[in-house]
Amino acid sequence: MTDKITEFDNLINGEVETMLYNYISKIAEKTQIDNNNVIQVIVSLIQQVDSYKKLNGDDKKNIVLKTVKKFCNENIPDNTDQSISIIIFIDMFLPSIIDVLVSIDKRELILKLTKGLKGCLPCF
Repeated sequence: MTDKITEFDNLINGEVETMLYNYISKIAEKTQIDNNNVIQVIVSLIQQVDSYKKLNGDDKKNIVLKTVKKFCNENIPDNTDQSISIIIFIDMFLPSIIDVLVSIDKRELILKLTKGLKGCLPCF
């Protein structure tokens, strides 16, 4: 029975990875993915993967990270400053950034702006 559950989980994970990879590919057709917009891409991927209720939060995060890294490895030329910096960014910062974004979404973390900052950003 455990083998069937694991097999099913692997099938679901593979399906989600393929869906996310296709999604990020469509984004990349319109705009180059780099350090300046990778967070926006991650937010879009998190929104896409969130609909898979059978996956837990860690599974979703790991699938997003794996998909982004795979996409970057396959689509950004090797050994360029851009490829090196984005892979370092993904490895070092993205897991924590995803955790923070999810915490903000769940209202577990609330950002309070100071009065001085509110003056600079009138929409807040």
